[in-house]
Amino acid sequence: MAQNGGAFGKRPAAKGSAPPKPTRPTDKRQGERTASFKSGQVFIGANKALDCAVRNLSKEGCMISLFGAENLPDDVEISVTLGQPRRKARVTWRDQQDAGLEFLPSE
Repeated sequence: MAQNGGAFGKRPAAKGSAPPKPTRPTDKRQGERTASFKSGQVFIGANKALDCAVRNLSKEGCMISLFGAENLPDDVEISVTLGQPRRKARVTWRDQQDAGLEFLPSE
């Protein structure tokens, strides 16, 4: 049996390869968020609404989960809990299924 230095099942790292980049930025939020699992809707433009799950929530923003989150535009509107008024928000980060939103001031 061949031994590979006690690292059974592990491949040696390729020389010169960079470590994988995290998809989410370092946490820069100022307020504390509360974990939640509420249903919501993200509005893109005047006529397109996408159902989402609101994973955490604060007065400054929220994290949402939805299929295709990486395709969200920079500016959206969101209604947390169906039937609630829409809030304007800016997407601060996104990956395949999650996105972080910063609520914008009301006009």
